[in-house]
Amino acid sequence: MLQKYNPTGGEGAVLKELEHNSPDNLQSLYTLMLSEVQQHRTAEKSQTLKRVFAWLAFSERPLTLEETAELVVLVGQDASFRIEDEIEGKSARILEIARPLDDKEDKEGTEDEKGSEDQQKILKIVNNDKSALLRFHERSLKHYLRTIDVEEAGLRTPPAPSYVIIFKMMSSIICGTYQRDGRVTANRVRVAAAKHLIHHLRKINVDTASEEDIVQVSQELAPILKNDNNVSKILEMGVSYSDMFGLTTDRHNAFLDAVSKIAQRASLLTEKTLDDDTAVWVKEVIDSPLRVMRHLAKGHVSNWFQKLNTYHSSYKFATAALLMTDLIPVLPANQLTSPSAETIGIIANAFTDVEKDDIAHLAIALTLEYYRHYNEAVRECQRALEKCNSEPNSFHILVVLARTSTLSEDDRRACNKKVYATINDALSIRPQNEKEPVSKEMALEIQEALIIRANCARDLNKMDEAVKSYEEARTICPRNIMKGDVLDQITMILEKKNDYSELMTCLEGWTLWERMAWLNSDECWEAHQRFKKAAKFSGKEAFMLKAYTEIIAYLDHLKTSSGARWHLANYYQTVSVDYKMAKKSYYQILNSNTFIDSSTGEEELEVLSDARLDLSDIIYQEFRSATNPKDKAILLDELKNMGKQIQGDVIDEGDTFHSNSAVVLANMARKLGPTYEFQEILDKAFRSCMDSLADTGGWDNQSGVCLLAKVLATVGGLEKEAQIAYSAQFSIIDRNVKRESSEDGSPCSSAQDIDSNSEFTCSGECGRRFHGWQNGPIYLCFICANCDLCEECYQKCQSRNRGEPFTHWQTYCGLNHKYIKGPVDGWKGIKHGYMTIGEEKTKFSDWLKELKETKWKKAWEKFWAKEDLMEDIV
Repeated sequence: MLQKYNPTGGEGAVLKELEHNSPDNLQSLYTLMLSEVQQHRTAEKSQTLKRVFAWLAFSERPLTLEETAELVVLVGQDASFRIEDEIEGKSARILEIARPLDDKEDKEGTEDEKGSEDQQKILKIVNNDKSALLRFHERSLKHYLRTIDVEEAGLRTPPAPSYVIIFKMMSSIICGTYQRDGRVTANRVRVAAAKHLIHHLRKINVDTASEEDIVQVSQELAPILKNDNNVSKILEMGVSYSDMFGLTTDRHNAFLDAVSKIAQRASLLTEKTLDDDTAVWVKEVIDSPLRVMRHLAKGHVSNWFQKLNTYHSSYKFATAALLMTDLIPVLPANQLTSPSAETIGIIANAFTDVEKDDIAHLAIALTLEYYRHYNEAVRECQRALEKCNSEPNSFHILVVLARTSTLSEDDRRACNKKVYATINDALSIRPQNEKEPVSKEMALEIQEALIIRANCARDLNKMDEAVKSYEEARTICPRNIMKGDVLDQITMILEKKNDYSELMTCLEGWTLWERMAWLNSDECWEAHQRFKKAAKFSGKEAFMLKAYTEIIAYLDHLKTSSGARWHLANYYQTVSVDYKMAKKSYYQILNSNTFIDSSTGEEELEVLSDARLDLSDIIYQEFRSATNPKDKAILLDELKNMGKQIQGDVIDEGDTFHSNSAVVLANMARKLGPTYEFQEILDKAFRSCMDSLADTGGWDNQSGVCLLAKVLATVGGLEKEAQIAYSAQFSIIDRNVKRESSEDGSPCSSAQDIDSNSEFTCSGECGRRFHGWQNGPIYLCFICANCDLCEECYQKCQSRNRGEPFTHWQTYCGLNHKYIKGPVDGWKGIKHGYMTIGEEKTKFSDWLKELKETKWKKAWEKFWAKEDLMEDIV
């Protein structure tokens, strides 16, 4: 009302207007508003606006401004009618643009100023955001427009006719029969109509609908179900059949029931009411109700056979439509999500009059490949080749044949040579155009063919050819970055050849995005290691450092740079041995919030933990090398304060005592004093280990027993207990908590309960992974924060300690470090909670209890009683 009288002027004029023309209630107000909106309009414009209001009032979902504008163009009877003009003009009090909440402002100002600002915002939304929603100003206004009793000549439409009107408009839009000045309905509007067509059909009460409504509904429904203008293609762009038509169970479907009911009513109408085509369709529905969907089903099958870029969607729609007919057997539910090759064949052969040319056989092959029926896909490709007489089509088919052959069981074992010949045949006829580049789609297919050839060449030991083919694949479609796993193949081949100079030359020629894709591949650890190794051996460390700096700068904006920054820090720590730069990078990780996993969007706390442990190693190495007690004190304080610098308190102070850095801190306190602080730190770490092992569901056993081993070894006097704890790292301590079988379902060892989730990775130069003690002993360094070595790498460390040359490109562990060897002599594992050492069986929980209540206390009593600082001088 205020908006209505705002232009009136002075207070007196407004009061006079209110006295004589003020509405009695909300309904009267809305009646007045609609009559004013309708004034001075042509009949055509009024009819268009009435349809728009009906659609907005009864639509299943809100319409966007763009969709409404499209509808106006299609159904409007006056070409000059624009919905944008209505929003800004006469219908401004009826319609509004749904604006984001953050567009609202609480600025003070006059109503005129606010009105002006609102108009400017509306204009901005109209011009810049066609996806904004169009709605009525008030929800009560929408309810008013949905009233059953309405005036004939007004802008309201009662519900029953509204659903018929909307259904009729939707049907015509879907079939593409609404056109103006040659303009065909946009597909997005046709898809939106398809999504909600059946909903509005169900809203129509067939029993009470007028004969005119039944005629209109029948004449609009028939073209859809007869697949006029290939309606099936529009349906495939929308939601699933079950969302549109409802669930089908044993051929029973509520939509089919509704169609039969409409056909029954239509058949009772007087003659000549229906047009001839619709009358024939009605008779077909009554005579064969389970053939209602056959035209759409046939359309979907034809689409499947013709459009390779949408083969999977067309296949699913064809299956769903056929299940609403009696043309195929009823399929089990699992055949809808994971169809067998036989089921795919049933769908493909449902219509014998649909010709299968080379493209049809290729579409069937792609579907078989999608559902992992590779051998059948190969045979279908061969059928496609037999019918093909076009080089471009032959290229497509040969690429799919090569790809599926590499995945088939037979070819996986035997025939790289055959696949290599096939893909070379394909590339010999690849489409080329000297005047202009091939399309992006074709470039991507050629890229795939080149990758297949490269993979075959690699497996056939044609390494130079493989690298050349991978590189050609990389450059043929510059805007499409190849997967990191494929790029990694290039670097792996060059590493095997020990050609690190060429490897670095390749990397220099890659873009920033390609290097990031490579370093973020599935084997990203190995990729980073390869980069650092190649940089060292080729003397191109400067390029490597620059590359990491660029990657980190980009990833900082995404808060995902900590992984790359850790590898840069690791280079400084273990390759160039520049502790100052390494510490700088580690602290940047701890002080930032950039440890987000780019693949999951979640916090990647592992890199945070690794940074803290590596930083602990550097600080302890500096501490051990320092000869001045003041320098040692500074380093001890640095390690104590390190945890406080972690961004956002992701790891709290208590975590220090159930991490390996606790042992490092204790060793520093033991050296510098006070000694009772050494005991306090170890005691907290010990109790943290015991608590975690008592609740094995809350912390993994392997970390708990390994840390416990280091704690026991550090205090002294508990060396065997340390070995026992370390020996238990692969065992299931409590079978009530841990699963009794591995993840692949294989049973536990009969001799002992092995935890399939436990894994050891050697921290030395081999990097091998172990899942038990069967491959020999392992050595746990209790000087380093996190270091385990296999027998071979341990012996290399001992050789270095004896002064022999250390030739590995990267450092690991340190000089004269101390180790715990596992397993303890006589170790036979843990079974049903009992550990066996030699011939002695002990319940592991009892061993832990004795350790906690007796042995730990006695070890400290012995520690404090021991006097080893003075010896006789004789």
